This record gives sequence, C-alpha cells and structure tokens, in this order.
Amino acid sequence: MRSEAVLTLSLSKGIMQTILSDVLKQIKELGRQIGGLGNKFGSFTEGLALPSIKILLFDHFNIDEFHKRWKKRVGDKRIDIDGLGLVNGARNEGYVVEVKSHLDMRAIEQVLEIMRNIRTYFPAFADKTFYAMIATADVHEDAFQTAVKEGLYVVGFADELMTFSMPQGFVPKVF
Repeated sequence: MRSEAVLTLSLSKGIMQTILSDVLKQIKELGRQIGGLGNKFGSFTEGLALPSIKILLFDHFNIDEFHKRWKKRVGDKRIDIDGLGLVNGARNEGYVVEVKSHLDMRAIEQVLEIMRNIRTYFPAFADKTFYAMIATADVHEDAFQTAVKEGLYVVGFADELMTFSMPQGFVPKVF
C-alpha cells in the first residue's frame, strides 16, 4: 500500500511539473503575441499619422524637407525618430515628430529624452532650433496638459487629417 502511495505521489509530481512547464510556455507565447499586437498598432498609427504630419509641417511651418523613421547609433546608444522636418537657411529649425498610439506620461518622457540628446546624435544640427511634436491617436487629458506645460506640440486625428490640438496662446519650447 505504501509503495502505491509513493508511486502515485511521484507520478502526480511529474505530471504537475509537466503541466506547469506547459502553462509557463503558453504564458510566454501569449506575452510575445500581445507585444506583437502592440507593435503592429504602433506601426499602424505611424502609417496613418506620418503622411498627415508631413503635410502639416510643410503647410504650417514651411519646412524644406521631411524624413521619416530616422535611426542613428552613437557608440552603444541608439535613437529612433519617427519623423523629422527641417527648415534650412535663415530659420534653421528642426521639428522632431514622435508618433504614439496613446499620449501618456511615458510617451512625454521619451520625447523629452530624445530632445535632450538630439544634438549628441546629430552634431551636424548643433546650431538648429528644435521643436518637438507628438502625434497621437488617443490623448489623456492629464498627459495633454503636461505636454503643453513642457512646450510640446500635440497633434491628434480629426476627420481625415491630423490637426493641432494646442490651446490659444501656446508657446513651444525651444530645444
């Protein structure tokens, strides 16, 4: 009787370990799939936003050129910029565009970090005046207020085109 109980316990322990291993594999795969969906939604938002942002920058800021998805590496650090509008000549300005599915505090901090380091990654632009812009599909009011306080342009969807969502008297921060 005792040997049967030990055998049952051993089998149960082995089966439990197998089940636990399978459940952990499924959880890992689910996490990977959810992460992939988030990346796809971000890419989808970029695909919708960047053409409109390009038009806005040419129309509202009279930029000379627009570049999308700029990536640069300096040493072991890397920067990814969703969009960059440049004005050359006397104005010598740059408009850094980051596209986010949701405007939240993390997105704002990411943009501010990019702006703090922009000249490190692009020393050729050392004398440019930079402005930052977040294009977003979903705006949380508290994050919007923080973005305005930080001097960031916020651009959201309206009808078929992106539009500025800035309050009257907004003054952008110079970087």
